[in-house]
Amino acid sequence: MIKYANSKNLKTVLHTNATVLNEELSKELIDAKLDFISFSFDGYDKEMYESNRTPAKFEKTLFKIIEFLKLKKNIGASLPYTKIQVMEYTNGYDKEKLKKQKELFLKNFEGLPVNEWVVRIPHNWGGSIPILENAEELKKMGFKYVPCPFLWYSLTIFYDGKVVPCPQDWFGKISIGDVRENSLVDIFNSEKLINLRETISNGDIENMIPCNSCDRVWRKTFLGVPTDYLLPFLKLSLE
Repeated sequence: MIKYANSKNLKTVLHTNATVLNEELSKELIDAKLDFISFSFDGYDKEMYESNRTPAKFEKTLFKIIEFLKLKKNIGASLPYTKIQVMEYTNGYDKEKLKKQKELFLKNFEGLPVNEWVVRIPHNWGGSIPILENAEELKKMGFKYVPCPFLWYSLTIFYDGKVVPCPQDWFGKISIGDVRENSLVDIFNSEKLINLRETISNGDIENMIPCNSCDRVWRKTFLGVPTDYLLPFLKLSLE
């Protein structure tokens, strides 16, 4: 699929938790000239990681990412551009302990070809994941509603061809089409999605699942983009 996309001059991007990565797959991804890979890692230590990424094991996943980077280095490959994104869970951790854990974690990657590091504050995946500052809590804290930008610049395709407007819609509650029946251009410009954009713009999400329980529309934003995603969004948009 990556080779095919490259043959059509499409930029190929993979975001993964690396739990199913192995040496063979790593080599195939590098050989296919994948443009960009982002590894999402749930915390700096075993306790933090395994409490949030059940049933994955901290050491096993860390080893897989390190081996991928070693292979990339040994081959001398410039691609894929490699980003490691760490989800920083602060609940129950004092700042000094968190700082030490981060330093120890980063030492695992010394001398390896990591192009970019990003720290993310967890979001609730459209209300599917319970976190401390959920949508209701953010509203109580005085945060203002901001329309979600996903509907204007992206589409998400499920394994079976079903299309939803947002990657936070894990369970496909808002289906707007099927790539087996319509083109992506037609789906993106469909009356159904246009109506959804209007609904989101007006803030009429009380009965819209999963939007009504998503914390992203209540987070700090700049021009509709969550501030912690602003730089990656601009970078991707300008490429």
